[in-house]
Amino acid sequence: MRRWSVVLCVALLGVWATAVMAGEPPVPIEGRLLVSQGSWPYYMEGSSDNVVLLPFDGIQADISSLGDQVAYHVQTWVPSIHLPPGEVWKAPLGGFSPVDLTGPLGLGGISCKPLWSPDASKIAFDHSDPAPGQFPCYAGWHMWVMDADGSNAHEVLPGTPCTGLQSWAPNGYRLLGCAGGVPITVDTDGTNLQPVPNAGDWSPDGSKVVCSWTVEDTVNGQHGNWRQLVVSDIDGSSPEVVWQRFYSDADLNAHLALYPDVQPANPFGDLLYWVGPSCQIWSPTGDRIAFVAADPFDPAGCCYYAQDRVWVYELDTGDLTQLPGDGSGLWGLSWNGDNTLPTDTEVTVCNTTVTFSEVSAPGVTTIIRDDDPPALPSGYQFCGEYYNISTTAPHSGLITVSMTS
Repeated sequence: MRRWSVVLCVALLGVWATAVMAGEPPVPIEGRLLVSQGSWPYYMEGSSDNVVLLPFDGIQADISSLGDQVAYHVQTWVPSIHLPPGEVWKAPLGGFSPVDLTGPLGLGGISCKPLWSPDASKIAFDHSDPAPGQFPCYAGWHMWVMDADGSNAHEVLPGTPCTGLQSWAPNGYRLLGCAGGVPITVDTDGTNLQPVPNAGDWSPDGSKVVCSWTVEDTVNGQHGNWRQLVVSDIDGSSPEVVWQRFYSDADLNAHLALYPDVQPANPFGDLLYWVGPSCQIWSPTGDRIAFVAADPFDPAGCCYYAQDRVWVYELDTGDLTQLPGDGSGLWGLSWNGDNTLPTDTEVTVCNTTVTFSEVSAPGVTTIIRDDDPPALPSGYQFCGEYYNISTTAPHSGLITVSMTS
């Protein structure tokens, strides 16, 4: 076997520690699925029984393109406001040597939901800076984008009330979110704003979006709402309900009555969000969707946000699988690929931002990242990561690899 090398701008993977969840059959996991649970996030790699705890107190965590870094929201409780101010931090996947990105910029406020761009060069986040004693919703959320080192931070839509971030477009230049309650897509510089029917998570190829719908209905004489997981084209056409559950008003009222001290600001709306589906996200290969849902919802059970579980829906088969473990207090999901590329002449890197569209030589079997690259001559440096191409036969000439973005 002959090995050839190519350098690409992709990210490094790392592993800190491994723990095991017992009691449930393992579920295959493509790459790494990160679960932001309450304060201590964890991720599953390869299988649901291979669990790695991350050693930092952060919610709304997101793994960068191929898993080398984590961006997360850090809270510091202050008695003078109802909700804690927060900052966006980043750290290597192991969680060590964290860096405060928004604090030095004077963007303490409430900085939530950090999301890496597909090429890991930027981080988008929601930001609000309410006055003391003011809820963030009164000040309004706003989408911000900054470089991954914390520089060049800017508000995407200055002056636009209540904008909320949902996901990056696979091309890395546009964001999907809401402005004044209207789903939109917009370039990261605030231009080319376009209303769209749905706001959720973009599919890896950029053609579809997954979101949740609430549909009012009466079933067996009980008034209530369907909560639905819906996949549609990016323009809202061809919607398909892939999962749904009906929640009656009577059940929701009975549940709220059990917890008078834990009441959401908008009782039905917020409760329906928490019971799911929420936090929906595509797998790196686009054939599965992970989401959070209280299924089944127990009106007499523990408080609504403590019934959450992580589910995975397979688009090809329609199979729905609950991942093992207690998902109470979930805030978000992040799902990224691994460092072993498919054994094919056409593979995708960084969520479809770079593709090997042609390999000229026959017999190419694998393209895989090498964590131990050779030393470079003086004056040279790597612009990305180092890859090896393995072949089934020797080659005397050059192997040409074409890439598109």
